[in-house]
Amino acid sequence: MEIGEVPKELAEPTGKKTYEVEGNSVRLGWKIFEPTEVLSSQETSNGKKAIVYLPGWSYTEKAKSTEILSQTFADYSHSPTFVVDTRAEQIVPDFLGRNAEAVRQFIQEKGLKDLTIVGNSLGGAEAIHLVASLQERNPDIKKDGL
Repeated sequence: MEIGEVPKELAEPTGKKTYEVEGNSVRLGWKIFEPTEVLSSQETSNGKKAIVYLPGWSYTEKAKSTEILSQTFADYSHSPTFVVDTRAEQIVPDFLGRNAEAVRQFIQEKGLKDLTIVGNSLGGAEAIHLVASLQERNPDIKKDGL
């Protein structure tokens, strides 16, 4: 793989990958929702702007309600929406921080540089951990909102 190249499994519109974070495995599943309407080249972003949506406990990237909400986010923002679901192999102290670290690594691998982060229920708590981790480890990534 070339330097800066996105791993093949991360280039897919849906997928799963396991991240090792502080000795624990975190399974991360994702689905990408693209805007329905294509804007002119002057109105589109550089391809690095996105919404990252972290659904709550028991919801996944495949849930019908998640799909409807995510497509609406993509259409309204004219940016892709990444639904990212995490599941730690074990519930340990700071499992939300470890899950957020897996999402941070995913964002970094995808090359996203301008984010709006949305979380629902437990996903909201994970989103807070994610923003803190991005501030500390990836200050170059712009956070438009939480």
